Amino acid sequence: TGQKLPWGNLTGIRPTKIAYGMLDEGRSDAEILEFMEQDTYCRRYRDLFLILLHTGLRAGECAGLTVEDIHLHSGYLQVDHQVYYSPEQGGMVWAPPKTEKSCRKIPLTAPAAEALQRRILVARQFGRCQVIGQRRHFLFPCLNGSRPLHGVDFDRIFRNVHRRYAQSGGIPIAALTPHILRHTFCTGLVRRGLDVKSVQYLMGHASAGVTLDVYSHVNYTDVKEKMLDLAS
Repeated sequence: TGQKLPWGNLTGIRPTKIAYGMLDEGRSDAEILEFMEQDTYCRRYRDLFLILLHTGLRAGECAGLTVEDIHLHSGYLQVDHQVYYSPEQGGMVWAPPKTEKSCRKIPLTAPAAEALQRRILVARQFGRCQVIGQRRHFLFPCLNGSRPLHGVDFDRIFRNVHRRYAQSGGIPIAALTPHILRHTFCTGLVRRGLDVKSVQYLMGHASAGVTLDVYSHVNYTDVKEKMLDLAS
């Protein structure tokens, strides 16, 4: 079954009375996760979807996750690199993250920790994955286990998930991409009242100005909920 984002489990985020989980067109993340659990193709990528939704990682950061980056006992994952595919550079490339501010620790919600635990088991089974940046236990290997998934793979996977979800009935969502999940995570933090600097840190934004752009999208409903909470 689908799981709502438990924002209240993150330090400094105060849960509100109305559950958050909207992606687009009124379709919730819980609905999509439930569909992915039932669909044979989509099920294999449910953990990828869930981790992106609960961490706000960029595609390259998620692609580069290895067993060594996950600290389940301490409850966080470490971001200090990314991987991407470059024909000019001969294939998969290990690189620093997008900006200096992108190096960060992201606290783990319970569903994210459970998904990461499953991926760690998969990564250890696929020990034949090519070595990139002196690492080989990538959490999201391709189907034959020879290399980690990369941005082009992510785009293809999300197009397929989006198409299959749209064909499953009801009103299809307008789009489904890793960036939309990242924006959903960020918007959720803002709607839960987390301060600008904390959101900037968790998102790895280069400047607070980028984060403030998300705050500018807060609408009347968000403001009304906060006012009612203050009055209660």
